[in-house]
Amino acid sequence: MNPWQGKATVYQTIHPNRPGRVLFNDTPWKARAQNGQTIPSGATVEVCDRQGIELIVKLF
Repeated sequence: MNPWQGKATVYQTIHPNRPGRVLFNDTPWKARAQNGQTIPSGATVEVCDRQGIELIVKLF
Protein backbone atom coordinates (compact mmCIF):
# COMPACT_ATOMS: atom_id res chain seq x y z
CA MET A 1 0.00 0.00 0.00
CA ASN A 2 1.20 3.50 -0.84
CA PRO A 3 1.87 5.39 2.44
CA TRP A 4 0.71 8.61 0.78
CA GLN A 5 -2.89 7.48 0.36
CA GLY A 6 -5.81 7.77 2.74
CA LYS A 7 -8.29 10.28 4.16
CA ALA A 8 -7.37 13.71 5.49
CA THR A 9 -9.30 16.69 6.85
CA VAL A 10 -8.79 20.19 5.45
CA TYR A 11 -8.29 22.78 8.20
CA GLN A 12 -7.14 25.67 5.99
CA THR A 13 -8.94 26.16 2.67
CA ILE A 14 -7.07 24.94 -0.41
CA HIS A 15 -7.16 27.47 -3.27
CA PRO A 16 -6.28 26.95 -6.96
CA ASN A 17 -3.06 28.98 -6.73
CA ARG A 18 -2.28 28.57 -3.04
CA PRO A 19 -1.87 25.45 -0.92
CA GLY A 20 -3.99 24.91 2.14
CA ARG A 21 -3.42 22.71 5.17
CA VAL A 22 -4.71 19.23 5.99
CA LEU A 23 -4.44 16.85 8.92
CA PHE A 24 -3.25 13.46 7.65
CA ASN A 25 -2.42 10.62 10.05
CA ASP A 26 -2.49 13.13 12.94
CA THR A 27 0.16 15.27 11.22
CA PRO A 28 -0.38 18.71 9.62
CA TRP A 29 0.65 19.02 5.95
CA LYS A 30 0.52 21.61 3.18
CA ALA A 31 -1.79 20.37 0.44
CA ARG A 32 -2.83 21.19 -3.12
CA ALA A 33 -5.92 19.99 -4.96
CA GLN A 34 -5.23 17.44 -7.69
CA ASN A 35 -7.44 19.28 -10.19
CA GLY A 36 -6.76 22.84 -9.03
CA GLN A 37 -10.16 23.36 -7.41
CA THR A 38 -10.96 25.18 -4.17
CA ILE A 39 -11.57 22.83 -1.25
CA PRO A 40 -13.05 24.42 1.89
CA SER A 41 -11.93 23.99 5.47
CA GLY A 42 -13.73 21.07 7.12
CA ALA A 43 -13.89 18.97 3.94
CA THR A 44 -12.74 15.36 3.89
CA VAL A 45 -10.25 14.67 1.13
CA GLU A 46 -8.41 11.68 -0.24
CA VAL A 47 -4.62 11.91 -0.38
CA CYS A 48 -3.45 10.84 -3.84
CA ASP A 49 0.28 11.52 -3.70
CA ARG A 50 3.05 13.64 -2.24
CA GLN A 51 5.23 16.14 -4.10
CA GLY A 52 8.08 17.34 -1.94
CA ILE A 53 6.57 18.71 1.27
CA GLU A 54 3.01 18.99 -0.12
CA LEU A 55 0.28 16.38 -0.36
CA ILE A 56 -1.86 16.16 -3.49
CA VAL A 57 -5.52 15.67 -2.56
CA LYS A 58 -9.00 15.39 -4.09
CA LEU A 59 -12.48 15.62 -2.59
CA PHE A 60 -13.52 12.34 -1.00
